[in-house]
Amino acid sequence: MKRTFLLPLLIVVSLGMVGCGAKTTINSTALKSVSESASVISDKADDIAVTTKAAAVTTEPSVSCINLSETAAAPESSIDLDAIKPFVSCWNYQESDNNTVNIDGKNMGVVSIHEDGTYKYTDNNGNVKTGTVEVNIENIGGTELMRLDFSGDPFKVNGAYYVPSVPDELHLGNGGAARLVHGINNMTYSETVVEKLSFFNNVNKTNNSGVAHKDTAAFSLDGADYYEVTDFTMIPSMTTINDHIDANFAGSMRDTLKSGLYCRFMEKDDVLYEVDGGMESYVFNTGSSFTLTDVTEDHFKAKGIEVDTIRSESYGTAEFVKEDGKWKLSSFTCND
Repeated sequence: MKRTFLLPLLIVVSLGMVGCGAKTTINSTALKSVSESASVISDKADDIAVTTKAAAVTTEPSVSCINLSETAAAPESSIDLDAIKPFVSCWNYQESDNNTVNIDGKNMGVVSIHEDGTYKYTDNNGNVKTGTVEVNIENIGGTELMRLDFSGDPFKVNGAYYVPSVPDELHLGNGGAARLVHGINNMTYSETVVEKLSFFNNVNKTNNSGVAHKDTAAFSLDGADYYEVTDFTMIPSMTTINDHIDANFAGSMRDTLKSGLYCRFMEKDDVLYEVDGGMESYVFNTGSSFTLTDVTEDHFKAKGIEVDTIRSESYGTAEFVKEDGKWKLSSFTCND
C-alpha cells in the first residue's frame, strides 16, 4: 500500500523559518542605492592622452545578435574594423541615477555593434539612433585602457571603457552612471536577488512536494517507501541538482536545500527514486520591493523580502556572498 511520508526533517532543517511571525510592516520603498568605493576610471584630465590604434581583447563577448550584418550608417574609412570585431554583439544599455549601475541599473534599450564599425541603439520606446563606433586607447596615469567611442549622442557618455577582468561589460564614463553589458555574470545586484530567490523557490518546492513517480513502491528503506521517478524536468539527476545548488547557494541556504534533497530523493543503480508525500513550504515573493545594504565587492544584503511561510506572511533579509566569482544566496533571516 502506498504510504504518505511528510519529511519531518524538512520542517526544521529545510525550512529554517519556524521563528517567522506575522508580518506587521513591509518595506515598500523603492530600491535604494549604495555607492561603492572602487572606481575604474581616473578623473585626472592632465593624465589623459588618446591615441588611435588596435589592441587585442583577451576574451571575446559570447553573446550574438540577429541582424548584426545590417549596416546602420556608412562607416568612416579611418575606423579599424579589426579592433571592432571582438565587440560585435548585442548589448543592453543600462543607466543609474545614483552612479551605481552595477547595483540598481535599469535597462534603457539594446545596442547592436556591427562588423562594419556601425552601431544601432533601440531604446525601450522603439526610438532608433545609429552611428559609428571606433576603438581608441586612452593612457591614464601610465595605464592604457581601451575605449569605444560612439558617434552622435545616444548615451549619457559616448566613451565606453573595456576592462579585461569584466569582458561582458563596457563602462560608460566615470562613476558607474551607465554601462553596456551582456551575459549572466553582469546582472545588477537587484536582478541577482530575484534570480537566486526564484532558484530557491524552485528547488525547495521540488524537495518538499516531490515530482511524478510510479504508483508502486520499488523498495522500502528505514521505514520509508521509495518510488521510481518518472518526471525529470526539475531534477534530471542527483548530480545535476547538486551542481545547481553549489553554483547558486552558499552557507545555510546551500545546507538547507541539500538536506531537503537527500531527505526526499535517492539514486540507486543509476535510477532516481523519491519518498512519496508532500508538505507546504515557504515561498519568496520575487516581486516584492527590497533595499540593498552593506554592499561590498563580495557581499551584500537585500532587506524587506516578502515571504509566505507555513503560518503567515512575513518578511526578512537575504544575504549574498561572492564565491569563485559568482554571486550566491547564503542565508535568509526573518524580521519579527
